[in-house]
Amino acid sequence: MDAENFIAIFDNFLSRIDEIDFDDAARLRADCEKSKSNILRNYSDLNFYVKGKYMYSSHEHTRLDRHKCAACFMVAILNELDLDLKKYKSSLTKEKVAILAGLGILHFFITHDNKNLNDAGFVVYVKGNDFDFPKSICDKKGYENNWAIELFHSYKEESLFVLSLSNELFLIEQHNRSLYEEKQRLT
Repeated sequence: MDAENFIAIFDNFLSRIDEIDFDDAARLRADCEKSKSNILRNYSDLNFYVKGKYMYSSHEHTRLDRHKCAACFMVAILNELDLDLKKYKSSLTKEKVAILAGLGILHFFITHDNKNLNDAGFVVYVKGNDFDFPKSICDKKGYENNWAIELFHSYKEESLFVLSLSNELFLIEQHNRSLYEEKQRLT
């Protein structure tokens, strides 16, 4: 991802912080802005590593798919976002920011970099909606909170894996495709 696209995506993600229930959105935006260059550097390093380690291609300029790009961005946020967590009510603030950023990148790629004209209806659907998460069956906290807890423990135990995060993002996209298709069948 070039610096211009990164800045556009990063600024879009910063603007979304106000829409989420963070206890101090202004401080959080400032902390994210302060960490921006480190996040970009870490994202670029992760992107390069994942391409070399997991992408087998004869093409010199292989691009990661949108799910892997978003997963790299999430890990970069977790690695580089400089937060004094004592100043925030939630101990999962960094993880919730990573989720917001990952979903923001996924949203950006679906709506701006989608060359499949058969997907035009889904693109319009995604443009008008945030991603919905599957309903929790047994837990009252909800999918996003459980995902934030997973990220917290994975990071703490140094077991974050870009390909696993990528798969989770893929499944969230597929869930939303199913919701879109169901809506289409009903209309």
